Amino acid sequence: MSSLKAGFYIGLLSLGMFGCSEPEPQVIDLDEVAAEAGLSEDEYKVHDDGAIEVKSKAKDRAVVNANDPLAMQGENWQYVVSNALLVADAHAVKNNPSAVYLPQSSDISLIEQMAGEYQGEHLLTVVNDNHGDISYVQLRPLFDVNESSDLLEEQLNDETPLWEVTVAKYNGQEF
Repeated sequence: MSSLKAGFYIGLLSLGMFGCSEPEPQVIDLDEVAAEAGLSEDEYKVHDDGAIEVKSKAKDRAVVNANDPLAMQGENWQYVVSNALLVADAHAVKNNPSAVYLPQSSDISLIEQMAGEYQGEHLLTVVNDNHGDISYVQLRPLFDVNESSDLLEEQLNDETPLWEVTVAKYNGQEF
């Protein structure tokens, strides 16, 4: 038998003996994975089946303090914020598709304006850092922020825009 055939048979025999065994199970520490992704313990939940759920920062905004407008204290506030993100994305798609507004990675704030064109009004600001590319949008509510967001159920079901874009920027350039 030639040395080539002998080598082939030895390799085949080795593969049969060692290469076909059951693979070792991999143990993954999901808390470690989440920490490497930059998530704190209150930003995610590990389910019994091993799935990891990342909580939306927009959803976390439902926990507010007593001085915030009544709209933020309603059960539907997270959906009102989602509506704002949809309006911001629609504006970006039309004017600058590079801009991104993601609920998981956006900093979202409802801020009372102390001066300027919208003095005394509350405007929603969304800042998204997408690997160094900064998307910023400011939205004006088309509803009364001094009433509970629970009263907006009908508009949310109709997918009626609850916001209008007043300013949108991508990397400092207005669009």
